[in-house]
Amino acid sequence: MNPTPDALSAAGSQVLSEKSSPALSDYESPNSSVGNSPRLNTTSKMSGSTLNDVPDSESSEGKDTVTLMSTRILEVVFDYALNKFDDTRDRLEAGRPRFIEVLNKFVGAGAQIDMSLPAFPFKSANKVYKALGFLPDKAEEIALERLQNMCKRIEEFYKPGAKVVIISDGLVYNDLLSISDRHTWLYGQGLRAMAIEKGFTNITFSRLRDFVPADSDFKLPEKLDEVSYVANATNFRRFILNNFGKDDLDVDHLIATEEDTRLTYQGYRRFLMSDLKHIFTLGADRNSTAYKRETKYLAKQMLRRGYAFAGAIKHNFPNHLRLSIHQSTGEHKISVSLLNTKTGFTTPWHCSIALMADGEWMSAPMGDFKENPRMKIVEENNRPSYFREMTEEEFLEDQRRAEEAAQLIKQTVVKELQKEERNENFVHWEGVTYDVKSGDQTKRLLDRVDGWLRGGTLTALMGVSGAGKTTLLDLLANRSNSGVVHGDVLVNGQAWNMVSTNLSATVSQQDLQFPAATVKEALIFSALLRQPKTTPCVEKLAYAEEVLNLIGMDALADTVIGASGEYLNSEQRKRLSIGVELAAKPTSLLLLDQPLAGLDSQAALSICQLLRRIGQTGLAILCVVNQPSARLLQTFDRLLLLGKEGKQLYFGKVGSACKTVINYLERNGARPCDAGENSAEWMLDVTSSTENNSDSQHWSEIWEKSPECKATKSKLAQLRRKFSERADLLEGSVTVQQSTPGFDAMALQRAFYKYYWLENMQLPAASPTDPFASWLSNGAALQLHTPPAVHLHTPPAYLS
Repeated sequence: MNPTPDALSAAGSQVLSEKSSPALSDYESPNSSVGNSPRLNTTSKMSGSTLNDVPDSESSEGKDTVTLMSTRILEVVFDYALNKFDDTRDRLEAGRPRFIEVLNKFVGAGAQIDMSLPAFPFKSANKVYKALGFLPDKAEEIALERLQNMCKRIEEFYKPGAKVVIISDGLVYNDLLSISDRHTWLYGQGLRAMAIEKGFTNITFSRLRDFVPADSDFKLPEKLDEVSYVANATNFRRFILNNFGKDDLDVDHLIATEEDTRLTYQGYRRFLMSDLKHIFTLGADRNSTAYKRETKYLAKQMLRRGYAFAGAIKHNFPNHLRLSIHQSTGEHKISVSLLNTKTGFTTPWHCSIALMADGEWMSAPMGDFKENPRMKIVEENNRPSYFREMTEEEFLEDQRRAEEAAQLIKQTVVKELQKEERNENFVHWEGVTYDVKSGDQTKRLLDRVDGWLRGGTLTALMGVSGAGKTTLLDLLANRSNSGVVHGDVLVNGQAWNMVSTNLSATVSQQDLQFPAATVKEALIFSALLRQPKTTPCVEKLAYAEEVLNLIGMDALADTVIGASGEYLNSEQRKRLSIGVELAAKPTSLLLLDQPLAGLDSQAALSICQLLRRIGQTGLAILCVVNQPSARLLQTFDRLLLLGKEGKQLYFGKVGSACKTVINYLERNGARPCDAGENSAEWMLDVTSSTENNSDSQHWSEIWEKSPECKATKSKLAQLRRKFSERADLLEGSVTVQQSTPGFDAMALQRAFYKYYWLENMQLPAASPTDPFASWLSNGAALQLHTPPAVHLHTPPAYLS
């Protein structure tokens, strides 16, 4: 991202001063900066030639020789130009005289060519669809290598060579895009480490101190580390705005009158629309029109900061040949492409890359590659780095394995269906309507929804945005208290408040775990704090071990969780999130909000297989899924499809290859589903509302009159009768309501010491006892008496 409006910066037109570029020793330390690096002495020998060997730039012949060399250098730089626009060459030619003038100063002095590129800010805020994580990956490596090769080509015929200083603009804008200062630091450090590891000696990086003079009131530490960088981030932004900004800057006037500013503004708006849509989501308080208006506002704020940043660059890097990654008029800077790709995605932080079967690299949003079944994620340094297109043989083998896995799942489903009496636990609801107050009006989020969940089965919950999927999850989790609920939500025929409080567990879309804990610790703490007080502690620890085995993470038990993508990949983090909820030992129901989001096809299939194993333990599973493939959707037993305003469009079996639900929709007037079409996307397409009609209303009416709806209501009535008869037989019995300890500081402290003492205890094979149960349930002050054979001064294994 290049935030500098071209018309606001004339850095490319400046003449060479005594200040030259950093020497190669700049790479001795990742913390080195341009400002304090050794400088090239233009009065000394360079590459075996003295200044006396440089042509006399004052003579006519000398001027021609210098200009000829400058032209040759410029043609090399032009080879790396931004080539996704038809008029690229015309724009470059418009700035040729100015660029030659800048290069003549370097060549005439026999000095190294200094180029500056404001870029490499941070990974896109859109980690759902654009980028693989928050750290540099293969895309950044290829971009840096491209700049390195450009400099090496110049060095082949111009001995002093060339160097590019990358001026990261991340800290100037990251807060506007909801990127943390820490992630901005880690991204920059990752780039520096990558450049050193790959030997990109013609690339250097600026540091904060390059912009802050020694006599400034803003004092930076002698050496910046992660903590001091984050601590000074806000002050640095304020320093740039105060010293180089302009309070009365008329951004609207600049957009209207200056072509470079307008192009930069349009570029900002384009990426903001896609980068922030998963952060500032659409909903009741933000429609699409409001979102566009807000992104326009953010784009203008970025221009204001860009004006100040342009002034800082001009002041601190006045003599560099100015490069840019944005389209511009070409008069002041050279627009370059960091990724030599046939697509329009030329900046590595806004996309992912894939190595195609023919050996070429392609760039596109991460989501595009994930939708391609021929693409596989390749990991480097234990985290996703790029995609690779499988060869025909690999693809056929992958399909064969997938079909075997799907067949295994299908056999499991058939086997379970043959055991009709395997599990009698039902969560069922009938005529559920949910209304909330919005000002003086009442808004309906769910409208007469019917359905049931049976232990051991998987049900997919699908619908367009605003269909009430999350609302239904909250209702079934008994944690929705801001609206009015009509209808019945029952568990085996009983009202929710008549059943054990640890009935259900909910896995949120975000994987929110304590990064400093290990996988095993996260499970243990969940078991200790969330299972009922009446459960002996040693049983809780043993159950955590069972969950660890169930989610298939035994080998990663002692792995630190870390930040997203740091130690555990996306699939492993999702498995852990599921395990943490299972460790609470829900008795009947597991609810999951988009557990397949952000996963590639193989990881998503693996999670579905895990859910099938969990279902075999007796839990009923309801899972919100968005546009899964047909292969993933058919792993579910039933589908609940909701439309706008929470209207029910379908509830029933999915069927092999999704044929049951497809036949229902086609039978009632939907266009045919093509053989190669994603069945889930097709369902949402044919049932969603548009401006000209109301298909969701139409399909809700069809559902109400359908035989499938009548069968659903008949089943619900049958369940009521069945559990009513059972209640009559058990009349007079008392339901024991269990309670779980509150998650507060004291509870956490008790749990910590509890685990601290029990770390080395031998778990009994049968009839476990809990010698500390009374202590744990007692809210009094901690009694720090060490049990026999347990030494308090010896730290437990998970702390070492």
